[in-house]
This record gives sequence, C-alpha cells and structure tokens, in this order.
Amino acid sequence: MTYISRKLKKVRITKEQLLKVIPVGRENAIKSDVLASLLSLHNKREVGFAISEAREKGAVILSDTVNGYYLPSTKTEIESFIKSMEKRGKLILKATKSAKKQLSLIEGQEEMEVNS
Repeated sequence: MTYISRKLKKVRITKEQLLKVIPVGRENAIKSDVLASLLSLHNKREVGFAISEAREKGAVILSDTVNGYYLPSTKTEIESFIKSMEKRGKLILKATKSAKKQLSLIEGQEEMEVNS
C-alpha cells in the first residue's frame, strides 16, 4: 500500500486501485494529471510515487512521455517499454560521468590546498 503524505493527512493508494484505473494498451494510455484526478491526488509527483511503488511490488505498468501510463496489451508494447527505459537509464548514467569527473577535480584541489 502506498502512503503519500500530505500536510496533515495520508492518502492510501493500493496497487489494485492503480490497476483498476490504468487502461490496457498504449492507444488508451492515460496522462498523469488525469490519473491524479481519478485517484484524488494533488499532482503528477504523487502519481509517479504511487506508480513507482506499485512497480516495485510487481505491477507491470508501462509508460511513455507522449501517451502516459498504460497496462500492456501486447508483447511488443512490453519490449518497447523495456528498450525505452534502458536507453533512458544509459543516458542518465552518461550525464553523471562529467559531473563525477568535475567532482573528483574539485576534491583533488581541496586536498592539495589542505596539504599546502
């Protein structure tokens, strides 16, 4: 069960509740703002948190940046989702390389300044 804290109350969203409102097939995908409304959540971030937790518990909820969220209707949809997520993951890792390099340079400079 997902608990999303709000100011003074908690909203409980179960994996089953999500699966009831998410349509089957990419052509029927639902945008996160619509999901938020259907689930009485305040924003897309809360939807993303609930989706993430449901996925961790085994729910196969697919998504793409154009259509939104949907349950798989074909093997091809699942394969496409996997390919897309793996590509995004690789791009994210690439993006961190330059930041890590810069961080190591900064840390090296701090060590040199302390030792001087």
